[in-house]
Amino acid sequence: MKGYISALTDRDLRTEAAKVALVVGTILFSINHGPALANGKMTPSRWLAGLLTYCIPYSVNIHGQYSYRRKQSAKKRAVPEQLEILSGSSKSHPERALHTTSC
Repeated sequence: MKGYISALTDRDLRTEAAKVALVVGTILFSINHGPALANGKMTPSRWLAGLLTYCIPYSVNIHGQYSYRRKQSAKKRAVPEQLEILSGSSKSHPERALHTTSC
């Protein structure tokens, strides 16, 4: 959870998330609050709801990017370990080394 919280302000992630939030948030804002805005009936609570309308797509996009990065990072760490196991020598996990017997 701590990593996700810091990802919310990560410079590499926020640009894409802001673009998504602007497009998706505007569509949702128009659907949910457009008539009230057009008729001048926006209350403070509606403005707060409108703000949250932009926050949700932003946080969902950040979560997607964060999850993808974590999975990619885990794959990169796993590949060298798998290669060590396949080659028969595992320095980090000697118990996983392949045991070969000669006939």
